[in-house]
Amino acid sequence: MLQENLKLAENRELLDLVSQCCTFAQEIIEDILISEQLVEEKINYTNESFDELIEECVIGFSAELKAKQISIIKNLKLNRAIKFDKPKFKRAIYNLLSNSIKFSHKKGQIELSTGIYQNMLRFKIKDHGIGIPEKIQDEIFDKFTRAKRIGTAGESATGLGMYLTKQIVEMHNGSIVMESDGKSGTTFHIFLNLS
Repeated sequence: MLQENLKLAENRELLDLVSQCCTFAQEIIEDILISEQLVEEKINYTNESFDELIEECVIGFSAELKAKQISIIKNLKLNRAIKFDKPKFKRAIYNLLSNSIKFSHKKGQIELSTGIYQNMLRFKIKDHGIGIPEKIQDEIFDKFTRAKRIGTAGESATGLGMYLTKQIVEMHNGSIVMESDGKSGTTFHIFLNLS
């Protein structure tokens, strides 16, 4: 009914609101389903380029990056294939990148890098956004965390993204570390054994 009368400004606004609500509801449902599937699914290792995975994820956020005029600085130097579950890890990188965009200011910058550190893959994602306040840093990886916040442009959060990311990294016998001074950006490091 709203679509039939899109000439009315208030109908366009209502349709936008309905669309945003549906998108957010879909994200919550997907996150809940993925969190339940992670417990049951085995890891399907394939030999893949981690650098190419990062590139794919960045391309997937083209619209969001353009809307907030955020620039991506890439320093992808792994230059080799490693064994990991690509669909699962794509979700983990997607979650990290989504949060970096969500909590970055307009015309901000996000840095992405890969390389080898102490015989491990190290992936680093650093933003210069609003940071994570110290009082909620211990809860950031909790399931349905109360540490969820509204993004700089009003973006909502499900409270499951960082939980899922940590689960996926740990399923690969890796680790994830977060650094933030609570006000001027956040950095996440993922470490994976290359063997």
